[in-house]
Amino acid sequence: MPGFIVDLAVLGAVLYVGWLGSDRGIFEMAAFGLQLFATAILGVLLMEPLADLISSGLESGLGPFLPESISVEAWAIFLSFALLCWVPCLVLLVNVHPRFAGGGEMKSISTVEKFGGARVGGIDGIVVVGMVLITLSLLPFFDGLKVNGNHLYFDVGRTVLRAVSGFAGEWHDGRSLAMLGEPASRESVPESRLSSEPRCDSGEGGESSEVARFYDVDENGSFTKDLYYVDIDSSSSRRVGMIEKYVVGRWDG
Repeated sequence: MPGFIVDLAVLGAVLYVGWLGSDRGIFEMAAFGLQLFATAILGVLLMEPLADLISSGLESGLGPFLPESISVEAWAIFLSFALLCWVPCLVLLVNVHPRFAGGGEMKSISTVEKFGGARVGGIDGIVVVGMVLITLSLLPFFDGLKVNGNHLYFDVGRTVLRAVSGFAGEWHDGRSLAMLGEPASRESVPESRLSSEPRCDSGEGGESSEVARFYDVDENGSFTKDLYYVDIDSSSSRRVGMIEKYVVGRWDG
């Protein structure tokens, strides 16, 4: 899907949530936004540890019966994010904010509250749409639904991940390792190691297939096959950050 169409859809969705906020007021929208962001933090930070448990259970219980084409890890991460993020959101809508789900009576609010509710609602919209984009990047099926963040101007999925990075810890020289991975280096630096920028091929696995999506770690505007990086954790393998996985659309392997 062309990036400008996705940008229009993202902008429209954010403005729509802002319009909803103008009817609900600044205080309700602020409470709703904080609760939404809490579910985003929960989902982003805990989905991979939970996915390890789920994938271990699936492989030990159903491993012999699962076809090789199914990535248990990808499914486990997707299900973990859904359980940690979207299930709490549904509970909030039904039990705490029923008016967002179409129920409850509208209350009379002042013009100031309407204006403030619209402003805060726009921020809430960024969180909601960002969570949707993250969910699409996690899909273990329908690869065509994944949005290429390199082609987006309003990449609110990346915005949400950057906001969550403040709670992730593991920083190095002002860089969140959890979100951005280990930084690029130069070949001339003796301690640097060789890897490749994260990528997703358009084909099933060959070196001959084109690079469909990649994360520009060294910010040179093109895919870098031979990427030198700083091995901060001395693991001899480059750590890939969550924002990189999000842009590439691959969270397993």
